[in-house]
Amino acid sequence: MHNKVSRSEKRNKKQHKQLEDQKRNNLTIKTIEPITDNQEIIFRDFYNGKNLLIHGLPGTGKSFISLYLALSEIENYKEYNNITIIRSVVPSRDMGFLPGNIKEKSKIYELPYQAICAELYGRGDAYEVTQTA
Repeated sequence: MHNKVSRSEKRNKKQHKQLEDQKRNNLTIKTIEPITDNQEIIFRDFYNGKNLLIHGLPGTGKSFISLYLALSEIENYKEYNNITIIRSVVPSRDMGFLPGNIKEKSKIYELPYQAICAELYGRGDAYEVTQTA
């Protein structure tokens, strides 16, 4: 018996796959509000067009807020299409001891950003989706 698929069935399958891909890749960022006075200053200065250099103790939200503001700017205004993250080079001294090539070795340093994206978008694959968008 010959199982032939019609053109309309192929088209329907293709459209269904495209819709599924769109759903999978469609990210909507959560709205984040500052919770401290210093975070309020960061938000205000960012929205007033100032360039920022944020420093402070670990766990105060510097990376989270910075990535949120950058991603929301891209999502809302589409003026920019990428974000460059610069991290301290100090941990890279030990990269020779990690298995894999340079790309695989740097993956470990992307973990905080993966976690932030997962929180901001409410899905575990958000960081990877933002890489391909």
